[in-house]
Amino acid sequence: MYNTTYTRPLTVHTRHLATSVPLFGGKAAKRRKQTMKVDMPHIPAKTNTAIPTNIAINHFDQFYSSVYKEARWGSMRLGLLSKQKYAVVVNNFGDSEDTISMLEEMGCVDINKEFQLAKQQQEQFVRDLETSLSTHPEQSRGEDTPPPPDLPDPSTQGEVASMSSSEATTRLIRPEDNVLGGGSMALHQYVPTKELKGMDDFVEEAQYYQSYKKVAKQAISIKPFLRLHFPSHLRCFTFPRGDISSFSPPVPGSLSTLNYYCMDAASLLPVLALDLRPGHRVLDMCAGPGGKSLAMLQTMYPERVCRS
Repeated sequence: MYNTTYTRPLTVHTRHLATSVPLFGGKAAKRRKQTMKVDMPHIPAKTNTAIPTNIAINHFDQFYSSVYKEARWGSMRLGLLSKQKYAVVVNNFGDSEDTISMLEEMGCVDINKEFQLAKQQQEQFVRDLETSLSTHPEQSRGEDTPPPPDLPDPSTQGEVASMSSSEATTRLIRPEDNVLGGGSMALHQYVPTKELKGMDDFVEEAQYYQSYKKVAKQAISIKPFLRLHFPSHLRCFTFPRGDISSFSPPVPGSLSTLNYYCMDAASLLPVLALDLRPGHRVLDMCAGPGGKSLAMLQTMYPERVCRS
């Protein structure tokens, strides 16, 4: 019998540590990025340029910059991307006095008071215009008479001809011609279907004008509307110009009704243009959220408001 002893060799494992310290000021990484741009130009340089939002913005910039020119489209683009500024309409069927005091303490501007102030400043101009219309009553009836010297003569501007078939074809946006972001990715690549739907039923713009008839000037009566009436019960507030602060969510008052409603201030213009008076009946067609219907009710004028 022999005793045999086996010894296992000792193995030493070494661990290699990697550091993220850029060598030579990061020049190697810059060369790799430059090589990647040359070899793979279809890959965006930044990871966030391929998201749908940026793709849509690039398409908007390419199209609308040619329509509105760079100078105008820049400001319009900024307005579309800026945070929306809201106004509030005080609920007269709640604690309206407390709500108005709270909004005034917040530094909000009373739109009704600003409107009345601007109306007083324009009163002299409106009176002069009324005097001019009373001297030339044919202007208020829309008859074919020479316009005042300070207004351009429409007859000297020429008529706008209908767009021809060849010109209407150039208005068609072909997806294969719209390359996004200056790269090689076209807009049609993001359409899930193989072909664009509806192209077989495309109607040129010039075909719409074939069924139109020219309307004589006497058929349309233009009535000047020199003054807008801002109802005193329609109390609207917003933050001063340049202040994009947000309003806090409305809260129920002592009558379990909200103290105010947030909406776009432009929604008030159709209400003012209707020139509502006490006892009127209003039909609001295609009413969505009902902001304009709500503003009409806050004037305390309509006898009935129907929405459809």
